[in-house]
Amino acid sequence: MKGVFVAGTDTDVGKTVVSAFLCHALGQQTEVTYFKPVQAGYPTDTDHVTDVCEQRLRIKPSTYSLRQPMSPNRAAALEQKDLRLAEILKDWDERDETIHVVEGAGGLLVPLNKQDKIIDLIQGMELPCLLVASTRLGTINHTLLSIEALNEKSIPCLGIVLNGATDPGLKELLEEQSGVPVVLELPTFDSVNADSFDGFLSKSEGARALVEQLCPKWKHGDQTAEDLEAFDKEYVWHPFTQHGIVKNHPVVTKGKDSYLYLGNHKVLDAISSWWVNLFGHCHPGLSRAVQDQAHQLEHVIYAGFSHEPGTLLAKRLVELARARGANLDKAFYSDNGSTSVEVALKLAYQFHQQNGDKHKTRFLAFRGSYHGDTLGAMSVGERRGFNEIFSPLLFEVDTVDPFDDEALQLYFEKHGDQCAAVILEPMVQGASGMRMYGAEVLDRLATLADRSRSLIICDEVFTGFYRTGKMFAFEHSRLKPDLLCLSKGLTGGYLPLAVTLVGQRLFDVFNNSDMRQAFLHGHSYTANPIACRVALASLDLIETSQTERAVQNIEQWTRECLGDLEQACEVYNVRTLGTIGAFEVNSDDPHYFKGDFSFRFHRKALEQGVLLRPLGGTIYTVPPYCMTKTELQKTYQVIHQIIKEEF
Repeated sequence: MKGVFVAGTDTDVGKTVVSAFLCHALGQQTEVTYFKPVQAGYPTDTDHVTDVCEQRLRIKPSTYSLRQPMSPNRAAALEQKDLRLAEILKDWDERDETIHVVEGAGGLLVPLNKQDKIIDLIQGMELPCLLVASTRLGTINHTLLSIEALNEKSIPCLGIVLNGATDPGLKELLEEQSGVPVVLELPTFDSVNADSFDGFLSKSEGARALVEQLCPKWKHGDQTAEDLEAFDKEYVWHPFTQHGIVKNHPVVTKGKDSYLYLGNHKVLDAISSWWVNLFGHCHPGLSRAVQDQAHQLEHVIYAGFSHEPGTLLAKRLVELARARGANLDKAFYSDNGSTSVEVALKLAYQFHQQNGDKHKTRFLAFRGSYHGDTLGAMSVGERRGFNEIFSPLLFEVDTVDPFDDEALQLYFEKHGDQCAAVILEPMVQGASGMRMYGAEVLDRLATLADRSRSLIICDEVFTGFYRTGKMFAFEHSRLKPDLLCLSKGLTGGYLPLAVTLVGQRLFDVFNNSDMRQAFLHGHSYTANPIACRVALASLDLIETSQTERAVQNIEQWTRECLGDLEQACEVYNVRTLGTIGAFEVNSDDPHYFKGDFSFRFHRKALEQGVLLRPLGGTIYTVPPYCMTKTELQKTYQVIHQIIKEEF
């Protein structure tokens, strides 16, 4: 459902004028539905909106129409009626695809009944709020209290609309005190009609920006999903995609909790949108963190400057790692998992060069690894598959199989003195098909690396933040990383951000008066304040008992679903770890790009309402932590059905 809830700081502040303006402006490009859930008095606000707006306007009948122009609960009491929130939301659930302008009654805390207020209605409708305030005396207090109430309910506020005579300085004061922008200043119209609205719209950049925010096609033209798919096909090159096979990319119009919406069709996001989404799409608290920070500081160069979100996030991450026994003290920011690995490799190499161990130039990686798509990250990853063509560009790296204990020990006997660092994905190699190995491998590696003074780089880009059932995957063993790479779930799936955590002993080797011994590496968007702020909000959620219980529940439900599947279908190597569930099928597609099984599976699952993206013949689930048992069961029912069809 697209739209906005027009709420007021009080009665008679101009909600109906704002609603009429939005309906008129939006109606120039698309169909608009106006809904006044509770009408009180005659003529009604719906009558006023209808008088002004004639084009593309649909009226959703009010759930309750009351005779007296007073507070809804008082007007209802006079008529011996009960106003029920559930009844309004039931009307609201009869959804269509138009943009909705919903108008409230009075202020946010006006009661509907003994239990519910207007603000509860807004929350139940899950619409962003546009807060209308007049410029009359008392508006500062009423507006700030209203913003505070919205924040307490985690209701996103698109902005404040000031209605009435110009009051110099009021806009700036409200923005400073509330942290919410004044998006519109409506004048006192000589007459409220279409011509007045059109004149205002042509002169006000704020008015046009607000309308474009609610309806992007108001700016770009009336684009259909078919148009966008055609434009996508003509202009876009998608990642990890063979465009000769994948002809069309469905247009995602919005996300909510565990679901992505493709027009009228919604799909369960069973892979957390490439493993990044932790708490579901468009989480109100995370969205508010982005909005709040965007109004304060969007970005600043991080070389020579600092800012609160970057500093507090570094402190928080270091404390999380230390609490789990890791000697990590500093955070170096970058912008994605691959670059966090590049940072770790360069730091490890330069550390030994400046620490008097110039002979330590070798790197050891596990076979089957994937650490990213930049050249350094590819060098320490599996050379077969999509990295193979770039082999001549990559530096030489030693590899052992994580299951070959003898080869691991032999390597350190022969080359341990030359090994600068070992890099690994603790417990599970994600892109290799959710290949899992035991904690004893990490325990042995910890001993061998310690003896040879080789650094340990833990790539927890995928495995961090409870994906394996623990905050960090290295916690399953006694191994403690010297460098820890984090990304993906770090921002809860909102914005690109990565960090490489390192210990003080590494930092000290770089910390002197010689610029040539500094770590001369960086990215334009290093420590982006908005990304850091939403990461802090994500950590607030991660560290709750509710998240820990959700992870435990998903692990249990996944085991149950996989057990049922194993009994019903011919699948093998069934395995789980934390929220990860995986197995293999007998397909002709054991690797990433042999055959077309994984593509067929993806398309069939999408048609049945589930987003899955098999890794060759490996089918896996990595759901967001908000996924319910019913949703996960549906996911595995779809998997079961497709396997039966395929085999």
